[in-house]
Amino acid sequence: MPKSNENPTPVMSSHVNRREAAQFLTDRGFPIAAATLAKKAVTGGGPPYRLWNGRATYDVEHLLAWANDSLSPAFTNTSQRR
Repeated sequence: MPKSNENPTPVMSSHVNRREAAQFLTDRGFPIAAATLAKKAVTGGGPPYRLWNGRATYDVEHLLAWANDSLSPAFTNTSQRR
């Protein structure tokens, strides 16, 4: 039984900042830098985000959906890519 002064296991929020978003995606096999997410927020093509106190926050479900939608179709050989 945990002692009363021990911290519980941390739970990831459903909303994360840009640095955490980049780490979240990288940890799940979609390597991306926070700077790339920042650039995509300006130029377009990135995951949806919201502002909280003037800072971008990302919903982790939206991050995964964006990353999966960015994948190409599955191929069984290289000639299918054309």
